[in-house]
Amino acid sequence: MPRNPFGFLLDIPDSSGISWLRSYLRGESTDPKVAVPTDVDSLSYLLGRVHPLGDTPLPRKVGTLAATLLSEAVGLGLHRSGRREDSAFVSDLFTLVEALPLSEAAVATINDLATAGRLLGGDDPDFHLHALRALVLHQRPQPGEIRGYVEFWRRQAENLRHAPTAIQGLLRISAPAAIEMLPDFVTRARAATPPVPLINTLFAVAAELGLALELWKALRRAFNDRSVDLEAVREALRGLRVDERQPEVWAVLEAPDPQPGSLPTDPEPIWAMRYESPRSERLATARQKCEQEQASGRPLLAAA
Repeated sequence: MPRNPFGFLLDIPDSSGISWLRSYLRGESTDPKVAVPTDVDSLSYLLGRVHPLGDTPLPRKVGTLAATLLSEAVGLGLHRSGRREDSAFVSDLFTLVEALPLSEAAVATINDLATAGRLLGGDDPDFHLHALRALVLHQRPQPGEIRGYVEFWRRQAENLRHAPTAIQGLLRISAPAAIEMLPDFVTRARAATPPVPLINTLFAVAAELGLALELWKALRRAFNDRSVDLEAVREALRGLRVDERQPEVWAVLEAPDPQPGSLPTDPEPIWAMRYESPRSERLATARQKCEQEQASGRPLLAAA
């Protein structure tokens, strides 16, 4: 089976891999081992050959190299240099970090960037959001740390722009805590100018809760006496065809205001994820290219 064009990264030292990835993403690489097709950009080509391999050595190596480069770029202030090429470079690094598995050290880097993101980002409102999105996918709270993560995501949700990401972050560690935040988010999202779409956040909620009816009942109770907000939630979930695909869930949502009650509020239990968050438009493009190649009979190259 042909070798993955990026498999050589497993055979070289990290320092060389970092230098190569920097040149590759900046369009400065002339490495004959990697011939990027003319109909796809370099980042999408890299993702298309690495991301489908899952949590295996090559994707983990590329993700970890990207996290190291990201830390270096932030240290040099490239994320707020004002130069378009630097902004694009940092954005590409975030895309790789968000999409690929990371080493423990790289995860620690993402934690640091998310924690200090508002300070590090300066006037760039997107920098902190990028860091939060990466943390959603890579947060690994240890026993005893979950409560701190819950409080962190609650603080992030105070900014409406960050609230959808914060809810997704909470869904990965404490579904009850995410449910508790949802009514306030819906109220603020509807009142914003322009209104903040609900469907992406509710897609994450629906995918995480699945058929856990007790959690759905808790969500329904959270909207007691908030009929307008509840109807907005129903409308978004109807758009996701929850009424057709999960009639048991829909029956819970259509029920009249239930009696007060609640799930345990202790956020320590970890609620396992049952869905894969949308990554980014660049990753979606890479996946589409891969599907097109498979449909045309051009096989994906295998891992090294």
